[in-house]
Amino acid sequence: MKPKLKTVFLKCDCSKEARHQCNGSKQRNLITLDGRLNLKWPKALCRTCGHAGLLSETNLIPEAQISAPLEKLILELAPLAVSYEAESQILWKTRSISISAKEIERIVLRRGLQIGRLQSQELEQMDKILVQHPPQAPKCLYLGADGMYVQSAEGKGKRFEGKFGIVFTDERAEVSKNRFELLNKRCVASFRGKEDFSELLQVAAYRMGVDQAKEVFFFADGERCLWDIKKEYFPQAIGILDWNHISRNLSKALRIIADRKQRDEIRQKLSEFLWRGDSQQTLAELSKLIVKEQKSLSPEREQKLKELKDFKTYIQNNQEWIVDYESYQQRGYYIGSSIVESTVNHLGAFRLKKKRARQWIRQGADSMARLITVIKNRELDHYWKQICLN
Repeated sequence: MKPKLKTVFLKCDCSKEARHQCNGSKQRNLITLDGRLNLKWPKALCRTCGHAGLLSETNLIPEAQISAPLEKLILELAPLAVSYEAESQILWKTRSISISAKEIERIVLRRGLQIGRLQSQELEQMDKILVQHPPQAPKCLYLGADGMYVQSAEGKGKRFEGKFGIVFTDERAEVSKNRFELLNKRCVASFRGKEDFSELLQVAAYRMGVDQAKEVFFFADGERCLWDIKKEYFPQAIGILDWNHISRNLSKALRIIADRKQRDEIRQKLSEFLWRGDSQQTLAELSKLIVKEQKSLSPEREQKLKELKDFKTYIQNNQEWIVDYESYQQRGYYIGSSIVESTVNHLGAFRLKKKRARQWIRQGADSMARLITVIKNRELDHYWKQICLN
């Protein structure tokens, strides 16, 4: 005997409460940051008007709620779309789900806040976590942090900063010529301030085996707040001022020298001092250059002289972290935070600040940043189970 088709009440264009019949399912494949999703979505046939289509959960009568699988899918897609409006369109075009951008934003805000609370509890439970999931002892462990500003919705021209970090080992695979991908890494992000970000970075470091590592390195671009985090939370780490950042700032500082050949010679000379970690000789040469340029100063060159002085102050404030880069490179260590910068761009820049007109409230930016990092770390299922249990 052929089983009867299940009948449910749904909204339809022909009637507010049209009677539908379930009519099989359709396969949908989506690519997300967490891998490929193979989905089966039920079809429906309206018995009133004969319209056939995918059965959409958001077409349920108003008393119904969005199901957990749909909500999880919304979270998985949120970092991929350039906006909540774009995600709303993606859901409609791929699964015939009609859900507003405001509702998507509400889901991301609420779930991001819950993920943040769970992450805050992990530092207190770290001993238990490490017993259940003991990390391997890495030979070298690298930690890096960088900041990123986003536009605030509180007013035109206002911004606020979030911090992104990465913890990784030197295990890597060659993707193409001169391109490598890290095989063992964890990413963190927070817009809640220094203390919250520091705890997240601590948890990631513990899980990566910071206590068992033979050598630990901490990269930063010279921001005082980041060095404070290193001193307070990772005193055993060797601090390294990012070489790429030094090189860019040096080129900017020497723009005051009009003659290109002379500028290149001075740049080469100062680069060699810094490459060997000789900050004292660098400062001496900068002082001589400042005195020389002040003698022929014009109103048009005042800003460029300020950039030169700022670079000298930058070297003075970060002498402790300027190392013998040549020696470190020869020994096979990372000497630049290009990995950190690319992580920030990959994780945050696309979704949070690619469009200059995009504005955020702090909680919204924080929720999106946390969602991006847990997906990148392949931990969304882990947090989702805890959220559903609560």
